[in-house]
Amino acid sequence: YRPNTVARSLRTQRTQTVAVMIADMGNSFYHPMVRSIQAMARQHGYEIVISNSDHNYENEKHFCEIVLGRGVDGVIMVPIHLTNAELGHYVSQTHLPFVVLGAHIDHPNIDVVYVDDEKATYEATKWLITDCGHRSLGYIGVPSNLPPGPRRLRGFKRALAEFGIAINPNYILEGDFSLESGRQMAQELLRRGKPPKALMVINDLMA
Repeated sequence: YRPNTVARSLRTQRTQTVAVMIADMGNSFYHPMVRSIQAMARQHGYEIVISNSDHNYENEKHFCEIVLGRGVDGVIMVPIHLTNAELGHYVSQTHLPFVVLGAHIDHPNIDVVYVDDEKATYEATKWLITDCGHRSLGYIGVPSNLPPGPRRLRGFKRALAEFGIAINPNYILEGDFSLESGRQMAQELLRRGKPPKALMVINDLMA
């Protein structure tokens, strides 16, 4: 005997399914996260469905529209472009529990999990200065419209200011989280001549 999950969901109004959206399936940063979500879900009799946004606004909206029309019991997502208002709209339409990964979302009906990006970048930059002895530092970040770009740049600048190190604008570059953009920005630093002695890069793929 195998129960029909569709028929059962009609009776219980539950599908035992959680929808998960990550920003880049090719980024190994997300792999242990998704494995942990799946392991915990299965412990409680749930399965997960995974979507990949590729840091694209339309893909993020599409995921939320799909969630509106499909039966899931909860949502875990990494939004890059969606705003508080937009996410709040989907929450009000679905009445589902939403969990968001990222400090840029602040909504009373959405749970948020995040790290202190600014503090972490500050401490990593401070380590390069105090423990490694570097005073010529470069930075590869992302544009300010992509979280967590602004927070991490503030941490980098704060550490340099604390130790009286001037920021060289030629050493501040922007990628897009991808491995290829990290390669391009590193090549750009080399083209500019006299590259910095150390680099702070804000994500694993670009590093």
